[in-house]
Amino acid sequence: MRRILLFALLLLVALGSNAQTEKGRLTIQPRVGMTLSSFTGGGSGLSGGRFGIVIAGHGGLTGKFGFTGGVDLEYGLSDLWSVSVGMGYTQLGARDDCNTAMEGSLTDGQQNYQIIMTGKNDMKYSLDYLTVPVTIALYPYRGLSLRTGLQLGLCLSAHAEGSYYVETMHMVPGHSKQSFPSWQTPTHIESAIDGDIGHNVRKLDLGIPVGLAYEYENFVLDARYVFGLLNLSKIRHDGHMRNSVFSLTLGYKFKVTK
Repeated sequence: MRRILLFALLLLVALGSNAQTEKGRLTIQPRVGMTLSSFTGGGSGLSGGRFGIVIAGHGGLTGKFGFTGGVDLEYGLSDLWSVSVGMGYTQLGARDDCNTAMEGSLTDGQQNYQIIMTGKNDMKYSLDYLTVPVTIALYPYRGLSLRTGLQLGLCLSAHAEGSYYVETMHMVPGHSKQSFPSWQTPTHIESAIDGDIGHNVRKLDLGIPVGLAYEYENFVLDARYVFGLLNLSKIRHDGHMRNSVFSLTLGYKFKVTK
């Protein structure tokens, strides 16, 4: 395996003579495109909804499409390598359509009651970020580049919308059934959720982008995947969830120097 990797690296270096960057060249590249995102890790769903209910689906998360746009500044370190820093706006999130286990609290205005429930939910989580990717690129062949680095994200807003349907509702052990308020004891509850969950989502995010780009006549088609590193939720019931993002953008390079 090591010999194969070494051979591949030597081949990339050998092809570097056809690279599409040069030492000292500075470019600026506006870009726009789309994202397909979801959450990965030990949990699914983010806290939201009225009554402080924690929505924690099991295995039902699917991708959500969004928009991304920004600008990158790239500097050629040599004819083979370059470094870039960018800033952009990125729409992330996930969809959750699955059976759920919900845990939280209800109140009758005088006392809080701990409950557990099972049911189904159909939710959409929308997280908007200001992103700052810092990457290093290798140009193994003319027009083709491979890049990786770090991406910092600042959560600008977080929103949850959808509905949940409760099939069963039980008291957590330690609370007597008699103390549960009668107006909250139905066996079925259906409710809509549409609200801000920014107070439950961490403001800072960090990820590792890995991408492939192709440049032709100053147009750049860029495909990359970002592995989230940090837990999104502040709520321990939500588990350890991270952003998982695929993006496809089209940009245009303008030369600033050379």
